[in-house]
Amino acid sequence: MQNANQTGQAQCQDQDLLAIIDDLNYNIEGLKQHIATIESPLYDKYHATLLAQYDEQMSLMKYNAGLYDWEQRASDVMMWIVVAVVAAGVVFSGFQLYMAARLGQKADGTFEVSATGMKVTSTIIGVLILAMSIAFMLIFVDKVYTIQTQIPPASISYPAAQGGH
Repeated sequence: MQNANQTGQAQCQDQDLLAIIDDLNYNIEGLKQHIATIESPLYDKYHATLLAQYDEQMSLMKYNAGLYDWEQRASDVMMWIVVAVVAAGVVFSGFQLYMAARLGQKADGTFEVSATGMKVTSTIIGVLILAMSIAFMLIFVDKVYTIQTQIPPASISYPAAQGGH
């Protein structure tokens, strides 16, 4: 009885081993086909295309980094120009207010518009210049100085990201 039981177990093990051998032979054939594909001229061209695409993406990233660096330097220069204009406006408005207080002028003024230009005389012109300077700086910082990054649409996909070879 034990001998028959051992023979049955050995036959099951033999069948399992034969199934494993068949699977390995199937995998070997698949690997041989894959190696043949890798060694083909078409695969070489496909691989060269992927490398060229990678190089192009790296070049684009370096270009964008350089562009952001230049934009940051240009923004810094423009910001300092705006600060200088606003500081000049503040100094000029302070000077106007000081002169108006020192001379004791009344709060009356004139406003004239002609073909040659516009003329405003007032003791509060310094306050108007101060308000315009501050408004200019706030608009500049909000609309011009802020860098907004552009995110590419999610619908763009690249072959390497799709699980290619």
